[in-house]
Amino acid sequence: MADRERFYRRGADSLEEGSEHFDVLRWEEVVQSERTHVKAYRPDYYKIGLIRGNNLCRDADRSVGISGATLVFFNPQVTYVCETLSEEQTGFLCMFREPFFTEKMKANINRLPMFMAGGEPCCLLTKEQEGVVSGIFGRMLDELSSDYLYKYDLLRNYVTELIHFALKKGRYNGR
Repeated sequence: MADRERFYRRGADSLEEGSEHFDVLRWEEVVQSERTHVKAYRPDYYKIGLIRGNNLCRDADRSVGISGATLVFFNPQVTYVCETLSEEQTGFLCMFREPFFTEKMKANINRLPMFMAGGEPCCLLTKEQEGVVSGIFGRMLDELSSDYLYKYDLLRNYVTELIHFALKKGRYNGR
């Protein structure tokens, strides 16, 4: 827990050389620690979340209402604030920096429609899709606490699976 606290208090640069730049949290823990406004902005973190509940996410140019289960993508270059509008808040949030990815992914991540400046960061989910996405995040939580030697490789695959899930869902086809 001390590493996690240092990770968020002083930023990922405070981690030891060779440490992985990845974490996954339950959304309710994030909301509880931030009260009613969750600042999704950290200039060094990409974030992917499954948010359940009523929320309003704002950046400098627009506001996006979220109701129900939504897969969200936050680019570290865009300031987002999520305001909780309902008591019931559940889900997950994973955070990672560019060093978490392979060179090929680092070179292309900002070209993905959900991470592009001005792109569409929200993907509404059906009940079935919510189950799939929730399962991926559950596996992330399990893996992060494991002692498996290649767990960060597996976690990278789970993050990539979430990105491809959103791309295949059709929200970003044709862009």
